[in-house]
Amino acid sequence: MSRFRAVLLAVAGLAIVAAAFFGRRARQGGSPRASLQRLADGVRAGDRVAIEQYVDVRRTAESVVDEGRAAALAVGDSSSVDEATKSLLVTAVEQSIWTTLLDPAASGRFHGITDVQQRGVVALAGVRIRLNDGDSASLVHLRMERDDGGGHWRVVGVEGLGPYMQAALARRRARAHEAAREQ
Repeated sequence: MSRFRAVLLAVAGLAIVAAAFFGRRARQGGSPRASLQRLADGVRAGDRVAIEQYVDVRRTAESVVDEGRAAALAVGDSSSVDEATKSLLVTAVEQSIWTTLLDPAASGRFHGITDVQQRGVVALAGVRIRLNDGDSASLVHLRMERDDGGGHWRVVGVEGLGPYMQAALARRRARAHEAAREQ
């Protein structure tokens, strides 16, 4: 697996865990923040069943892969866009999300929820994640939808990854061209 894909998997998982841990600050019945609080409780307890109530891991993984595919197309990299590899990538992202959600050490990279914008049955929760360098943070938006049956909110996607992915893909492409010229 390439370094880019590994970073992509880690960012997606960390964004969800960040929302879970910092969502606990506001407890409003039936609100996105209250659902993030309950998700945080499930993550802290390592309770996979409770986590599944508040995160649709499959849909979240699909959204990350779709953003990656769109970023690849935007920089002219059509090799990572075929449908045959999509299901494999979604499975890999799903596994990474679960690994991160069930890893108690991941909570140290989160800087909190910046805001939650609710519009009907959809909400966006902005989450700050400290990057590997330790000095900077990245803002990731989690898409949430109201769960009709349970009256709570579920994380169903990660938005806003495109610019980060495009930059990483452009750097990778430039290094590949440079290496090809040196041979």
